[in-house]
Amino acid sequence: MNDGRSGSYTANFNPLQATSVNSGAPGPIYETLYFFNQLRADPPKPVLATAYAWSDGGKTLTFTIRDGVKWTDGQPFTAADVAYSFQVLKDHKALNGNGIPFGSITATDASHVKLTFTAPSYSNLWYIAGQTYMVPQHIFSKMSDVVTDLNSKPVGTGPFMLQSFAPQVYVLNKNPGYWQAGKPQISGLRFKAFSGNDSSLTSLIGGQIDWEGGFIADIDKVYATKGPNNKYINTPLFTTVLLPNLTKFPGNDPVVRQALNLALNRDGINKKAFSGLDTEANTALLLSPRDSKYLDPSVAASAKIATDTAKAQSTLESAGWVKGSDGIYAKAGKKLSFPVEIPSGYSDWVAALQVMQQQLKAVGIDLRPTGVSNTAWNADLTSGNFTFALQNLFGGPTPYYLYNTWLNTASQAPNGNNSARYSNPEVDKALATIAGTNDAAVQQKAYGVIQTQVVKDLPYIPIGQSSSLTEFRDGSTGGWPTAQNLFAIPAPWAHPDLGIVAANLTAK
Repeated sequence: MNDGRSGSYTANFNPLQATSVNSGAPGPIYETLYFFNQLRADPPKPVLATAYAWSDGGKTLTFTIRDGVKWTDGQPFTAADVAYSFQVLKDHKALNGNGIPFGSITATDASHVKLTFTAPSYSNLWYIAGQTYMVPQHIFSKMSDVVTDLNSKPVGTGPFMLQSFAPQVYVLNKNPGYWQAGKPQISGLRFKAFSGNDSSLTSLIGGQIDWEGGFIADIDKVYATKGPNNKYINTPLFTTVLLPNLTKFPGNDPVVRQALNLALNRDGINKKAFSGLDTEANTALLLSPRDSKYLDPSVAASAKIATDTAKAQSTLESAGWVKGSDGIYAKAGKKLSFPVEIPSGYSDWVAALQVMQQQLKAVGIDLRPTGVSNTAWNADLTSGNFTFALQNLFGGPTPYYLYNTWLNTASQAPNGNNSARYSNPEVDKALATIAGTNDAAVQQKAYGVIQTQVVKDLPYIPIGQSSSLTEFRDGSTGGWPTAQNLFAIPAPWAHPDLGIVAANLTAK
């Protein structure tokens, strides 16, 4: 299978390291307390916990832990392991990327763990129960540094366990002692490294891999018709954006961001780079139609994206930007010229930047596509060593999760995914309001505050609402997600969904 990684693997199976861990760890090897299906409005599904209860106005959360679960080294999984897993996040800010405001963490008995918080945390449930992976205290407590240790010999509770590792391929075998009887049915998973989309597509069509989550232009002609078992599914999940580093020139200039938003022709980008599969995005960063009920009517018109190259130029010129003899705008001796960093193997993004480069050059803006390895791209977004980049904004069961992940000051990289380094006190306050109440009306008002600020500030410049293509070969396996049964995100880079899908695959 291909999980989208470009370049060689490192032996990192530490599920606490969200941006660098191998895909085989979070989900297949390590599990969460609950599973949240982002594709359907299902209630959370019990995994390593069987019940949860809120009290004290959202400041206390108690979990009942599943009995009879064992780590793959034979040790019992206990409430102490759960308490330890959360304590690690509390003790290490670098690992608490979602900014969960932990208070006390206690295993009250063999089957229960009580978490308290310094602020009401209703909306943090997905982060707490669905995105925190339980780790064995008897192993992780002995690490010299859980933040940096690669955990190259993982011990988990999940349906699979590591068999072998090499930089170009690693293999997971099924866990014979898995707590869900009869699962998994398939013998294992083999993760293979590729240099990019083109090489993985060749392997997919050639039958060397059976599961892929990459973009394929003209997918019916190029892939689906090449064999009777070649199948794919298309699921809307995220918004592709032009990501500015708000701490660096020229992305720190709101006028530049406004001009870029006006100058880009999304329809042209979609047709030439994404085979017309994208749908229209909005500057409120809501997924449509799923999140339409959350859109504040007062920002609906301004959140709509419309190309206007003349207005883009007048916006720049009103702010003192002047075109030079080369046709590129400049101000105070600095040209409106900047690199946009992407993983070099992402062929659809490469094509998108080429189209964007042509569109912006006609307006007077010099965009320079820059390809780097996937590892370098992740590292640069985390460290801030970039000017602009392309990125996919992922969310969760409600808009709160996307907003909190990408807009909250507490989620700024390197401690979280807010790679733009956006910070707005009004947005932070509104996020805290949403997290602290179960009142839908109060939450809706707070959503309106966030949308007003984001539409005005443009911390991320939407390119399109992207659909996630997942390709698979069903000759020897069944049980794949379908349009009628989207029981988890089918893409092999989605976590913990990868483990859920793999555990439910059937051997033919």
